Amino acid sequence: GDLFFSTSSVGGKLSTPVNVTNNAFRRTFAALQTGFASNVEVSKTFYPGPAAAAFDKDGHLLLLMIQNERGLFGGQVGLGSFGGSSTTPTMQFLRF
Repeated sequence: GDLFFSTSSVGGKLSTPVNVTNNAFRRTFAALQTGFASNVEVSKTFYPGPAAAAFDKDGHLLLLMIQNERGLFGGQVGLGSFGGSSTTPTMQFLRF
């Protein structure tokens, strides 16, 4: 998933949504056949966590958010297989 934000004025008209994370573009996948009966695969996906927004005294939007990276890997050697995963949260502070 991606995180978007949009603002509105007192009249209620919403601004054009802005994609803050662009996670769909950042995902990766790779696979390599290392032999007749062996291979390795890796992938990374990203997803937003909790976020909070406020405006500073000059009217700029401030966004504090958690951006998560999930990594998966796996492989096969003959009849055996292996795999694992990791998740890495990163706190980001953005000013628009």
